[in-house]
Amino acid sequence: MQHANAPLTPNGRLRMVLLVERDGLTFEAAAAASNVARSTCWEWVKRWRQASDEDRRTLACLEDRPSRPHTSPNQVAADEAARICERRERTGWSPRRLADEPDITRPHSTIHQVLRRGGCSRRPRPERPAIVRYEWPCPGQLLHMDVKKLGCFEEPGHALTADRSRRSRGAGWEYVHSIVDDCSRLAYSEIHPDEQAVTVAAFTRRALDWLLEQGVVCERLMTDNAFSYTRNGSLSELLRRRAIRQIRTRPSPLHAAHQWQGRALPPDPDARVGLRARIRLIRRPPRGPATLDQSLQRAPHPLSARQPHTATARSGRHRARQLAEWQLQEHDAGRGGSEDWVFPSESGTPLNADNLRNRVLRPAVKRANGQLEEADLPTIPEGLTLHDLRRSCCSLLFASGAQLPEVMERMRHRDERMTLRVYAKVMQSRAAEVDAALDTLLKSNKLATKSAARTLGEDTETAQSRS
Repeated sequence: MQHANAPLTPNGRLRMVLLVERDGLTFEAAAAASNVARSTCWEWVKRWRQASDEDRRTLACLEDRPSRPHTSPNQVAADEAARICERRERTGWSPRRLADEPDITRPHSTIHQVLRRGGCSRRPRPERPAIVRYEWPCPGQLLHMDVKKLGCFEEPGHALTADRSRRSRGAGWEYVHSIVDDCSRLAYSEIHPDEQAVTVAAFTRRALDWLLEQGVVCERLMTDNAFSYTRNGSLSELLRRRAIRQIRTRPSPLHAAHQWQGRALPPDPDARVGLRARIRLIRRPPRGPATLDQSLQRAPHPLSARQPHTATARSGRHRARQLAEWQLQEHDAGRGGSEDWVFPSESGTPLNADNLRNRVLRPAVKRANGQLEEADLPTIPEGLTLHDLRRSCCSLLFASGAQLPEVMERMRHRDERMTLRVYAKVMQSRAAEVDAALDTLLKSNKLATKSAARTLGEDTETAQSRS
């Protein structure tokens, strides 16, 4: 294949062929003039002579040909390749997973080549979301202000010198402060050695005065959430005196992606500068005291729509994946015991683990410990968890004489090994009690047997004496 240092390109091959065909040089002389071998010159001349007029005009006969063989007897059949590609598109499995299928007898490397030839070796890229663009209709209705940090250098860098060992460390930074009008794109910029509050306020004053000279009256100023913008008293006072409203961008990746996407449409009056609609806040009812003896109400089922959730125990959302299919069936059928197996919030949504621990369990433990201290009774440990209460409930069930199936039904265990493994200590203590009761029974039976034998012997001796 042709590379950057190839001695012949299509034009070079044409010159070599013309040396033979037009100038009448021999193959040796044309090859020496082109700095190639004689066989190479003969091959390109042969292709030129066998080509058609159209191929000669477009130089298609002098292009490189692929090195792939004309026939591949060991290549995967077309119907088998189509079946592999169809299963890949239907399941999304990897080549190694497809190689484990019983009806596919190819190694994963061959399956990868089949997928590559079929154009499905890589997953399709997701469609890019629609870009929300905005533009205010009149100049001055919205100004954008930001700072660009640029590094200084004392000498040219490696892009010119090709020497990466010489670097301008400690040369400092320069900050380009800019204000751009959203409608007319009229901009004002200054270069300063810092981005402190005093510098920002002074730059904003000069920029607003210059824009006012150009006929642009500022109404709103949009900035990011930098401290020099949000904690700047002089800037706030300047904007207040000039009746300018300061708008801050939302600190979210979605807005950061939209911030550079340009302008096209005027903003929605109910939206914040045309980016996203304002979220309507719902006022919560007054929060009452948290106690454990309050009646618990069922919250809306978190998996009613059967949507997959990716929340984890450390995220701030409800862990809906912890419900198995049989639990969902029992919930839908109205089974599963009483109606107090979900801790709801005031708005009726399920509480996550952190809210349940901080808003319900800890206040209740603190209140109970206060009452226990007044009564000179042992207090509850501060690190008490809901799972500790669950274990205590199981222990009390076993201590009260409940059988294993009853405990499994109450604990919602489908496998008895789960109950025996988790509460093995409780079962061991019960086994010790059973052993002690059995020993007592055996001892009492042994004493009764000895007493009966003694009585029988006395009766026998009495009968012999009388005879």
